[in-house]
Amino acid sequence: MPPTVTGTALVEIIAGVLEDLHERQLMVTSDNLREAIELVAPAIDPVPRLIAPGLSVISEVKRSSWV
Repeated sequence: MPPTVTGTALVEIIAGVLEDLHERQLMVTSDNLREAIELVAPAIDPVPRLIAPGLSVISEVKRSSWV
């Protein structure tokens, strides 16, 4: 049997993520989430804007925080 890893930063991060997930699942039901998704406008295709002459973009996209 492989040794059990405890107390590492990764274990703590995963535990926190699972706790956050559980709290979020309690706040929003699957049906409410589906309804909200139906109301969201479709994504805009960025490619035509990115390949347009005279445009240069450097960006970073990060996950938003619920806090």
